[in-house]
Amino acid sequence: QFNGHGVYAQGGAVLFTAEQASADSAGVVGVWDVEAGYRRIGEFATGGIGPHDLRLMPDARTLVVANGGIATDPTDRTKLNIPQMRPNLSYLDLTGALLDQVELAPDLHRNSIRHLALRDDGLVGFAMQWEGDEGAATPLLGLHRRGASPLLAEAPLGDELLMRGYAGSIAFAGDGAELAISSPRGGRLHRFSDGGDFLGAVPRADVCGLASLDAGYLASDGLGGLIAVTPEGARALARHPVAWDNHIVALAGGTRPF
Repeated sequence: QFNGHGVYAQGGAVLFTAEQASADSAGVVGVWDVEAGYRRIGEFATGGIGPHDLRLMPDARTLVVANGGIATDPTDRTKLNIPQMRPNLSYLDLTGALLDQVELAPDLHRNSIRHLALRDDGLVGFAMQWEGDEGAATPLLGLHRRGASPLLAEAPLGDELLMRGYAGSIAFAGDGAELAISSPRGGRLHRFSDGGDFLGAVPRADVCGLASLDAGYLASDGLGGLIAVTPEGARALARHPVAWDNHIVALAGGTRPF
C-alpha cells in the first residue's frame, strides 16, 4: 500500500517508495527498476509503522525514512493506535540494513514525523503533525544529524498555537542557512535558523507547498498562488487558476512558472 513519497537513487535507475502493509501498517520500502518499466524488484522494512516520506542522504548510499508511527485501517484510513504510536527517523542502507534510528521523547510520542528536508552536509529537517490534545502547542520542526539526539525547534507560544498542530511541508532555504515549515490549517509559514531558532512567520491562507528558491523559498497555496519568501519578507509571484497540491518538487533546469 503506497503511503506517501518516493525517491530516486543510483543515478535515477532505481526508485524507492514509502509503503505500509495493509494488515498492520508495518513500514515497507518498495524497490523499483526504472529502466525495466518500473518493475518491482524488492522491498524491505523501514524500521517503524506508517512511513510517509523518505530521502536519499548526500552520500547516495543511505535512505532516511520518516516513520509516522500511525497504524491505519486499510479501507478507510481510520487511525488505530494513537495512544501507542511511536514515530521515528530510521536510516537504512540501500539493501535495507538499519544503520541508525531515533525516537522523540516519551511525552511527544503523538508527534507524527511526516516530511523531510535535507541539506548537502547531511543535516535532516523533519516536520511533524500532532495527534494529541488540541492546543498543546508542541514543536512541529525537528533537526537531526546521525549519531546525535534530535533537536526540536520551538516557535513562541502564540505562533505555535496558530499552527494548529500541523506542519504540511518543509524545506531548506536555497542557501541552506535556514529552513521553514508550513501549515495550511494555520495559514502560516514559520522560518527557523539551522540551529533551531525562530526567525519569523509569514501569514498566508492555505499555504503548504515549499521548495528551495535562491536564498529563500518558493511557497504555494490552495488558491493558486505562488510566493517567494526571503529573510526580507514575502513577495507574490503569480496566481494560476488551480488548487496547488501540498508539495512542490524543484527540478534542475526546469522552467519557473512565474
